[in-house]
Parts: sequence; structure tokens; C-alpha cells
Amino acid sequence: MNMVAIENAFGISSVVGAVGILIGVKGAKPHSVLTLVVGVFLIVIAAGAAAVFSNFDVMAKTLNLKSIVNTPDLDASLRVSSLWTLIYPALVGALGVNLLTSWFQSSKPYSTKEPIETTVAKLLEEQTRRLESKVGRVEQAPLQSSRQPSKKKRATLVRRR
Repeated sequence: MNMVAIENAFGISSVVGAVGILIGVKGAKPHSVLTLVVGVFLIVIAAGAAAVFSNFDVMAKTLNLKSIVNTPDLDASLRVSSLWTLIYPALVGALGVNLLTSWFQSSKPYSTKEPIETTVAKLLEEQTRRLESKVGRVEQAPLQSSRQPSKKKRATLVRRR
């Protein structure tokens, strides 16, 4: 039985899972509840993984006593297990603590401002109404006939009669 391969496989797969969770949370705002939940979840995963790697030590020693695992494999298993026990909780737990810290330090923005999309839509509607009202005024204005003579011509026409 190769305990080193089992420990490495568990460690690598759980790190990939933790990184996958972090990638899924990448765009979340710091004040969202998702940040809090994922931060706590990562800390729980780190603590659970530390317990599992500690249990790998006990399991390897028990298998050595039953002569299923030989002494060189036991030494390698204990070395790998102690490395994973130190590195994994520190890495994943630190990421969880960073998420929790960002959640606690951020405050939810209480803005009375509307989103930019709403503001742009209102401005476009307002400009459209202005243009329509200007076009409507031009159409409603009385049209001067092009047949009417100008004032100078009119004065000469009146004199001739």
C-alpha cells in the first residue's frame, strides 16, 4: 500500500477544489454574504484537512504495526503527511481569513444614486423629448407663402396701383 500517493492525491485534489471555489467567488463584492460564507467554508476545509492529514499519520503507523506498510514507506508517509499538515491549512486557511477580513472591513454602500444604465436611459429619453418638441414647433409654425412679395416690392406694387 502506497500511503505517500494517497496523501499526495488527497492534498492536490483538495487544493484544486479550494482554488476552484476561489475562482467562483472572484467577482463577488467584498460586502456580499457570499464572501463571508466562502471565507468561513475555506477555514472549515483547512481545519478538516489538517485533521485528515493528522489521521494519515495514525493510519500509517497502525498499518506499519500490522506489517502492511514497511518502515521506509512509513517514514516517507510521515514526512509527506507532516508537510501537507503544515502547508495546506496555512494556504487555504489564509485565503479564507483574507475573505473574512475583506467582508468585515467593507461596508455596504448606501448610495441613493441610480445605476449608470438608468441614468443614461433617462438622459436619452429627455433628449428625445426635446428633439421631438423642437420638431413639433417647426411643423406647427405658420408657413409664410413664398408668393408674398417682400416689403420693398409690396410698397412699389401699392404705388403702381
